Amino acid sequence: DHRDLHSFPTRRSSDLALPLQLQEGVMGALTIYANEPQAFQKQEETLLDEMAMDLTFGIQTIRDRQAHEKAREHVHKLAYYDRLTGLPNRSLFQDRLHQTVLEASLQTYNLGIIFLDLDGFKKVNDSLGQEVGDELLKIIATRLGNTLRPRDTVARFGGDEFAILAPKIRQEVDLAIIARKLLTALNKPITIQGRELFVTASIGIASYPSDSHEAGSLLRFADAAMYHAKSS
Repeated sequence: DHRDLHSFPTRRSSDLALPLQLQEGVMGALTIYANEPQAFQKQEETLLDEMAMDLTFGIQTIRDRQAHEKAREHVHKLAYYDRLTGLPNRSLFQDRLHQTVLEASLQTYNLGIIFLDLDGFKKVNDSLGQEVGDELLKIIATRLGNTLRPRDTVARFGGDEFAILAPKIRQEVDLAIIARKLLTALNKPITIQGRELFVTASIGIASYPSDSHEAGSLLRFADAAMYHAKSS
């Protein structure tokens, strides 16, 4: 590539401007001053130009690395987090569940899974539109997260279905207490676009180790319990 080295002699001094050429264009220039006129010889200009190119290469490498890290974080977020609510998705929840079950078997503690499905959510989308439905889901996701302990995980499984992983439970009745707190949080009215909405939900619970020692079985039992609650 052609590079222009601009030397500007004056009566008392001189300076040399070296362009910093990145892939997206010139980002600036490395300018060097000398007290005397005609201070830079051809060999010195070549050496300084090589230094400027090394500096440009270093800057480009840092920017490429930052762009790569940002892209990798974006891909990870798309793979493991729900786009609408920002909550963990089904895949990340299942990963955490398997890890927690293994930890619980080693440390001998109880854990619970709570499945929560909104009642009549389809009517909201059909009567008020998807924009209102999406906003409702985001508000509900925030309420669920604010109700739980920091160690708990709340995930969106898709549609209007959420799952909660509650590790280190002292006894099974604690899961019922958590479920009641979740329902209480949801029962408070939600105002969207000037409309006041009231939400109810159906909940199913499975606990480790009383219901099963297997993560997959716990998921199935909690899901079945939730659908049983909804049907009744």
